[in-house]
Order: sequence, then C-alpha cells, then structure tokens
Amino acid sequence: MNAVIKTSYTACLFLCMAAGLLQGRTLYQGPDFKLRHKGVVRNVFTSGRTLELYGLSERYVYDIQRVRSDWFASYRESFRAALVYDHELRAGVYLQTTEYLLFTAFEPVELVNLDSRISASKQLNWRHRLYRLFLEYDSYPLRISAGRQQLSWGTGYFWNPTDLFNPVTFALVEPWERHGTDAVNLELALGSLSQLQLVWAPGRDPQEGRGAARFKTNVADYDFSVMGGWFFRDKVAGADFSGQIGGTGFRGEWLHNFTEAVEDYDQLVLGLDYRFTGSFIMTGEYLFNSGALSEFEVLELFSRAQSGSVFSISKHLAGLYADYQVHPLVHLAGYLSVDLEAGGVFLGPRFSWNLLPDADFEAGAFFSTGDGEFSLLENTFYCSASWYF
Repeated sequence: MNAVIKTSYTACLFLCMAAGLLQGRTLYQGPDFKLRHKGVVRNVFTSGRTLELYGLSERYVYDIQRVRSDWFASYRESFRAALVYDHELRAGVYLQTTEYLLFTAFEPVELVNLDSRISASKQLNWRHRLYRLFLEYDSYPLRISAGRQQLSWGTGYFWNPTDLFNPVTFALVEPWERHGTDAVNLELALGSLSQLQLVWAPGRDPQEGRGAARFKTNVADYDFSVMGGWFFRDKVAGADFSGQIGGTGFRGEWLHNFTEAVEDYDQLVLGLDYRFTGSFIMTGEYLFNSGALSEFEVLELFSRAQSGSVFSISKHLAGLYADYQVHPLVHLAGYLSVDLEAGGVFLGPRFSWNLLPDADFEAGAFFSTGDGEFSLLENTFYCSASWYF
C-alpha cells in the first residue's frame, strides 16, 4: 500500500497530462485525408490473494493507472494507420508475488518489443508502450493489415478455443484488455457472403511463429467457418458457427489440437444467448475439453496460456453470464462458472455506473469455492474509474 500512496503525485501528473490532451474528435478532415483522436484515463484498484500454487498464496494490493491515447488516420478511405499509445503506472505488493513473476515470464511472445520501462522498484513499475500499431489497405475485395493488432476469431464468450491469437478470458478485472498480435492479416472477399482470411504472425525464432487460414460463409442465415494452422509447437484444425433458433442465439466452436508434448485433444464449446423482455440478457456456455491437465502441470498450463490455447484442469465446464439494466445509467452483471466434474464454483458479480456522460465507475469481486478448476483461485475485490476524452 505504501507504494500506492507514494506514487499519488505521479498519478496526478498522469491525470493532468490526459486533461491537457486534445479531446476526442476529428482533428482534420479534407477531401482525401482524415485524422481522428480519442482516449481514456483509467484507474483500477485490486485487493485479494494470488493463485494458490503448491500451497502458497500471497495477499496483495495492486493499482493500475493508465492514460491511453488512440490515433487513427485514413487517406482516400483505402489507406489507414492506427496508433494506440499507453502511459501506465503499476504499483503495489503484487509486483513482488510469485504469481506476477510467473505470468510475466509466460507473457505472449511477439516479434517486436513495443514496451519501454521508465522507472521500476520493488513495488512500482512505470512504463509506456504502443498497445496497437498497424497499417491497413482496404479496397474491395482485398483488405490487408500489418503490425500489432487484435484478431478475433470464433464465437465463444467464456471459452474461445479457435481464437489462438487473442482469446477471451472472462475471469479478469479487465477482460477486454487483450495483448495484440504482431501479424500480417489478409482478408479476401469471395462474393457477398464468403471470405478467406490468412494470418501470419512470425516470432523471434521459428518455434515462436504462428500462422492460420480461415474460410467463412453464410448458409440459411447461419454463419459458418473452418480454420487450420500452426501455433508454436502444435498444429490445429477447427470450425465455428452462429445463428438463431427462434429468438435465441445459438453458437459453437470446435478445435482439434495435434500436439507434440501430450496426446492430441479436442475442445468443444456450445452457447446460447437470450434477451428477455426489457433490459435483461443471459448467455450460457458449455465447454468439453478432452485435454484437461492436472493442477500440478503448472508449466504446461502456462505454456498453453502463452500460445493462446484454452487451458483447463477439467473436462466439463459450464458458464452463465447475466446483465440487467437497473437504470439507463446502472448495470448489474455477473459471471457464474461451474466445474461439472469436481463441483467447484466461480462467481464474478459486477456493478457499473455511468456517473457522468464521459465517466464510468465499476466495482466487483471474484469468489471461488470447491475443488477442480477453481481450486487455485482466491477471492478478489476491485473497483475502477474511467474518463473518456
């Protein structure tokens, strides 16, 4: 906590920097060229205990203060450039925990290091980075982009086995924060309803490279896609679909992993989405994972997390997400996930309030109990405030 208090002046400096930036707007628009800018100031405070690894769990406090500046330029609508710059301060005893050191060691490997540390101590990490940076050419039927970008595949909400570039992770304070991929992405339209996509993400050495192809089409108002490729040491093949049955959304995805270290395994996700009368939304998912690992195979767990694979110590998991709009400015939401084999339960309630036109407040917690999938998790509490400019 001392580190958080000692850095309060730096936090104020961040806020002043953000307030002095140009407000989110179109800065210039001519017949051929357009320049837009927007950004956000966010503070996230977390308190809890780390994962229980080999019987060790450490209590911590953790504070993230971030200023994000988003720039977008286009020339004749076909040539585009995007740059998202982060100035970030992380503080708290969490930086000294075993969990933090493990996750840092197994961060996704990218071709270019776009992070730079400004200052660091035992309980302080002050850095800036390029969160996104890519160039794009878009002229029908071809779109091609190169640089650090987000690539979203699949249909899963809780689990996303076919998205091995930027997979979803629901049990995070900021689940929308996804590490970008240094890649070349080519999309070729094959008529009005079909598309071929090729992605190549080279690594710093051949063993860290990733590449995949995906074909997507629409049949009878259902979206279908098939994909295949290689990710680090493994080869994969998969498919996904999404559509509606009556007023209910129905979707799913499947992936087969041809692995070298362990036996081949499959991952299957099926999901339903339903909007009730009014402002109540529910999403349910089921995951079958034949490649479940023992909780003691920590290195393999982190290796799969690094490569983007869904990693789990259970074969059967279920998830439920609900969002209820209590007031136009207030949402109550939450995640519930159950290990159908061992009986473990994860609960993640969230409260969000749009307290000002350009400012949000959010608070929530993560609770877990029982054996199996969630036995390593400890209770966590957090709150965040965001100002958009």
